[in-house]
Amino acid sequence: MVRASEKMLDIAIAEKVDIAIMMDTSAACGSQVIYNGNRFDSNKKYQIGMGVCAAQLKRNGVLVISQRDFASLEVLFSKIDEKYQIDKQKIDHHETDWYKSYFRK
Repeated sequence: MVRASEKMLDIAIAEKVDIAIMMDTSAACGSQVIYNGNRFDSNKKYQIGMGVCAAQLKRNGVLVISQRDFASLEVLFSKIDEKYQIDKQKIDHHETDWYKSYFRK
């Protein structure tokens, strides 16, 4: 997984990537939450933290967000399309009831 993260970083640098939207909970791509144990267990466990690839990108200056960071994605969409209206009801992953309940935040 470390070699894959190095390859991902090489591509990000070559392509001048500023921001990466990655799948949370993944041991590679998690930006906020990763599996704690086997992701195929019927009783999955999670921990706060970044996956290997997400951490590699972040350490090297790439902004990494989760596909579940809906409030942040709203801001991003508004930067891409000046007519896009931000939905202020959207929240980021760490603000969800699941996250707050699971991690007792």
